[in-house]
Amino acid sequence: MTAVLRLISRIALTLALLFALVAVGFAHRVPQPDDAAKLAFLMAGGTLADVCQDGGDDGMAGGDCPACHLPAVVMIPALDMPVLVAELAFVAKVVAPRENRAARVVRDPGHGLRAPPLV
Repeated sequence: MTAVLRLISRIALTLALLFALVAVGFAHRVPQPDDAAKLAFLMAGGTLADVCQDGGDDGMAGGDCPACHLPAVVMIPALDMPVLVAELAFVAKVVAPRENRAARVVRDPGHGLRAPPLV
């Protein structure tokens, strides 16, 4: 019976810690009084580009809030270039030079094969 209680308490502690880590990204910022005004402005047809120069708000009031950096770790950054272009750039910079170097070593008669000698 004590083993079952121990297992249940471990599961409950794990779930409580999971909930705390998920909630820290949402609970650290106190709603500002101008949030209601901003929402009313947006619902009336306005955009943040009308108010802000950069066209948006990243949600971080101070910019260096440690709790804001926790959810930012799991957010996927925006892709600036198409996947095919990124893949071709990777092949051109990383894969192709390695294959070229490997082919040069095999074709050069001055270098022996990199294998154990035949017996």
